[in-house]
Amino acid sequence: MKQCMKKLAAGLLAFALMVMLLPAGSMVSFAASGKLSFSDPTASVGDQVSDTMKITSDGALGSSDVMLQYDADALEFVSGTNANGGAGSVRVTGSAEAADQKVFSFTLKFNALKAGTSSITVTSQEVYDADSKAVTLDHVGSASVKINAAASSSKDASLSSLEISPGTL
Repeated sequence: MKQCMKKLAAGLLAFALMVMLLPAGSMVSFAASGKLSFSDPTASVGDQVSDTMKITSDGALGSSDVMLQYDADALEFVSGTNANGGAGSVRVTGSAEAADQKVFSFTLKFNALKAGTSSITVTSQEVYDADSKAVTLDHVGSASVKINAAASSSKDASLSSLEISPGTL
């Protein structure tokens, strides 16, 4: 009889453990992964240059908050999609407009001030999926902005078309 009671108690204990662990095993969730990338535009000194920053994910995106840094001697921030800043830094925020949105796209506009190659880099980023879970960014890029020297006047100094205009002196 004692042996039968021990087997019954062990069976009930095993059943209770299974019931407690079963819901935990079915609530496994995985965080989304994604990447943050930029276009690499080219402009001339004095022109306005647009750079596109994209955040893509394998799951639905919910929100983002990205801080960028740039060389204020080479670029001057003008405007951007959900962006504000200046003096070398820009904050870009985004939120999903559709339930299954997998891409955020932001256009940033700068004035090109100095010839050379300048970069726009990510100093911090927080990206969340539709369930407010952090998205793991497998790739965080930076923009390389090539700024050409301003177009200069002709190098032909021969004065080949110099003429005297008719008239009195």
